[in-house]
Amino acid sequence: TALAPIQDPEAVLTVDAMPGVWWHMFAYTYKAPGVNRVLVHLLSVPPHDQISDNKEGVVRKVTDVAVTYKGPGTVVQAWELSPFIAGWTRPLAPQGKTVKPTDFHLWKIVVLELRGGAQ
Repeated sequence: TALAPIQDPEAVLTVDAMPGVWWHMFAYTYKAPGVNRVLVHLLSVPPHDQISDNKEGVVRKVTDVAVTYKGPGTVVQAWELSPFIAGWTRPLAPQGKTVKPTDFHLWKIVVLELRGGAQ
């Protein structure tokens, strides 16, 4: 497959969000002829440390999200995707190497298309 986990995600990405997200284990590169992308799954952190303690089903809203690419090359395009709605995608305007996806409650996927450099 053209999808591969990023071995050291903190060397390549910075993810800021309130109250925080899980992302380190869910960062990938996607490489195919003429395509070089980074994909990051952002998952809201449950209110309680133990997953089994989260019985009430409440998911906190994630806000003020910023995903910054720190690797070589330039971010030329970006999108946010929903894993829940087939085909739902929205373009994001890169601000240098940073994109700011919209707020979400549980899970969002960010895709960065790169030019130059190789991760």
